[in-house]
Amino acid sequence: MNTRKIEIERNVIERFLMRVKDLVRNKKRPLIYSSIIFVILAVLIISGIVYYHSRENRELIQFEKILDDYYSETGEKVRDLNRTLDELNKIIESSMWGYVNENGYYIVAGLYFNADKHNEGKEYLLKFVENSPSSFFAPLALHRAGIVSEKLNDIDGALKIYKKLETEYNDSVIADEIYYDLGRIYHLQGDVFKAKEYFNKVISDFPVSMFAVKAKKRLLLLGFNNS
Repeated sequence: MNTRKIEIERNVIERFLMRVKDLVRNKKRPLIYSSIIFVILAVLIISGIVYYHSRENRELIQFEKILDDYYSETGEKVRDLNRTLDELNKIIESSMWGYVNENGYYIVAGLYFNADKHNEGKEYLLKFVENSPSSFFAPLALHRAGIVSEKLNDIDGALKIYKKLETEYNDSVIADEIYYDLGRIYHLQGDVFKAKEYFNKVISDFPVSMFAVKAKKRLLLLGFNNS
């Protein structure tokens, strides 16, 4: 009885293995093609990753060398600013990914500000935000562009930038300052109603912020001005 049972089980297993063998034999060519395609894709992906990192590192090294050449060890300028900016911009514009592509314009803006070229610096801050809108530094750069606009007496331009900050970065780490600055700008433009609206927003939404304290002082002044 047991011998017969073992024989039946062996026949079942043998039949299953024969079916698997026939299936592999019939599908042999498609399997080979699939394996070749898989290997090719794997090679392409690995090559792409290696190229990505090698190009990113090469661009970063070139970028840093230009910056190092611009300043000596004592921090004094040792080469022409315009030449430096041209070379940095060429690397940024030719890059497609990585640190240089994402942050290059922000660094160039800093060079302009160090040279007291605030209008050009503002333009590059805006280019940085346009190029890297999801960067952590994007709202900080945009806010600085707004401050620069104020220094250049472009109040309408500053308001436009602060409104953009309110629309696109109202959940950033500087949201309290954004609303406070909007209140300031509206006050400068003589729109007391809007100014009070934004100062109250700072106080209600960010009660422990230093800008809430400033907003309260501004509201007191507005109250006295209206009396």
